[in-house]
Order: sequence, then C-alpha cells, then structure tokens
Amino acid sequence: VQRNITQISNRVMDMLEMLGASKITSQSLSIHPQYNYKEENTRISGYRGMIRVSFESDVKDAGRYIAAAFNEGVNRIHSYTMKPDDKTLERTKHLAIRKAAMDAMEKGDTVLSTLSLKRKGFKSVNINTNNYIPRRHTRSLARAGMQMMDASEAIAPKITATEQEISATIHVTMFYE
Repeated sequence: VQRNITQISNRVMDMLEMLGASKITSQSLSIHPQYNYKEENTRISGYRGMIRVSFESDVKDAGRYIAAAFNEGVNRIHSYTMKPDDKTLERTKHLAIRKAAMDAMEKGDTVLSTLSLKRKGFKSVNINTNNYIPRRHTRSLARAGMQMMDASEAIAPKITATEQEISATIHVTMFYE
C-alpha cells in the first residue's frame, strides 16, 4: 500500500510540476488497517492509504489539475482551499487598512466634536490584518463520480472562485485638546 500510494503521489507531483502548478508539497501520509467484521474473529483484511498533496494554481486551472490527478491514479479528493494570490492579498489588505483607518479617524473625530474637543495628534496606531483565513471547500470529488470520456481520461470539473473576506482592525489612540 505504501509503495502504491508513494508511486501515485510521485506521479501526481511530477504531473502538477509539468502542468505549471507552484508550491507543490506532500504534507502527510497515513495508512490504516481495514478490518473484516463478518467473521467471528475480527481480522485485518487489507490496508487503506492516504497522502495529502498541496499545490497552488490559478482557479481557472484547478479543474484541469484535478482531472489530471485522477488520470494519474488518485481516486478521491477530499477538499481544496481557495485563496487570492500573494499580490492580490497584499493589495486587498492595504485597501482594508485604508478603509479601517478612515473609519477610525471619522469615529474618533465624531466623538471629539461631540465633546467639543479637537484632535491634537496620535499617541499610537495598532494595525491587525492577520485575520485572513483562506476558505476551505469540503466538496469531495471521487474518480468514480467523474464523467469519463474513456477509462483513462477524467473530464475536468468546473471549479469557480468564491468570495473571500479580508479585513483590517485599527486601534488609534489620539491626543486631544
């Protein structure tokens, strides 16, 4: 089982690299015994193995990579995670910071003007943008459920981008007069 799973994993990782996926890693390998409960004495009837492979690609290519993985011998994909590319994520974080800063300033000035006070300066500004969590999809894809053109060619499932939430929190301490 371990040899079979390792061979499939190596073929999949080579195929992902050849097709242009990035950050390809194998993350875990597990092998579990399968038991036969029908006989009086429970005994091991075989083994089931699983390997977790991670990679990054454009969402438009994800279905093609999944179909290619099935063609290399993968029989189930349990989940996939979508996240924006690094440039988009950073650009969006900066936009979130800008919006949060404007909101903090507006709220602070509203409070100060209500109390007939004026902003004199800032004591501190704390920014938190580390609250982004990529969305994990638990849509299970099985080779048996894939439409096949023939016994060896899976048709790429349609994978579409989903909305992601990226936010920033800003705490501003102001001097006033």
